Amino acid sequence: MKNAWRIAIPILACLGLVAAVSSAPRITNIAAVGAQGSAPAPAPVQSVYGMIADIQPNSFTLTLAPSQSTREGEHLGQADSPAKSMTFMIDKNTTVQGTLEVGVNADVTYRRENGKNLAVTISVTP
Repeated sequence: MKNAWRIAIPILACLGLVAAVSSAPRITNIAAVGAQGSAPAPAPVQSVYGMIADIQPNSFTLTLAPSQSTREGEHLGQADSPAKSMTFMIDKNTTVQGTLEVGVNADVTYRRENGKNLAVTISVTP
């Protein structure tokens, strides 16, 4: 009878362990679990095109090109509207293709971060 108990107790313990593990919630997306306590996802990127008007050590200003949207050859924007400019921050992750110089045209991909425009890529066009 003692031998029966020696076998029955480990079997019951294993069954209890299997029942506990099978009733635990399953994690199917490890990346989602890790992201629960982290910062929100970065803002989506946007693109603009224009001429570089000013360069500072960690930023530059771009005067935007007039809208290219036309309908049957007519400009949809106001003809007398002033040129719009935007300032972009540059950090260690910004990719620059070409040399930033005042007066050259550039295509800038950026995202809004902490209320500022952060340049992701800058492509200088001749």
